[in-house]
Amino acid sequence: MSEAEIERAQAAGDPAGEVEARYSLARVAIRGGDLPGGEARAQEALAVALRSGDRSLEERPRHVLAAVARMSGDLRRARDLYRESIALNEALDQPETVNSEYHNLAFCELGLGNLDVARDLFAEGRERVFRNG
Repeated sequence: MSEAEIERAQAAGDPAGEVEARYSLARVAIRGGDLPGGEARAQEALAVALRSGDRSLEERPRHVLAAVARMSGDLRRARDLYRESIALNEALDQPETVNSEYHNLAFCELGLGNLDVARDLFAEGRERVFRNG
């Protein structure tokens, strides 16, 4: 279904539909244990999003790229990618996603052995939840 949606979206000039379909394929690959395939599909989705000029379309592909790096054990790269995702979501005024990505960032710091940084990030996340209702 996602392959058909990619074709439809390309023919219709619908970058949002194409990004969503490519993102869906990335998720399927990841759930099937194919992290490199998931990363490749997410990169494709991000490329479409970047060409579109619509920054909101970058959100899901960037999240997946960071998650794949984390799941692959490349915590330093994941940390950088989560920081990029946080910056994007702050620019898009999406506080729930910002908080979620900070939570993921905290797990990266924990895995890197930065216990104080992780502890602070988890505590700040809790405070953000209550502050944002």
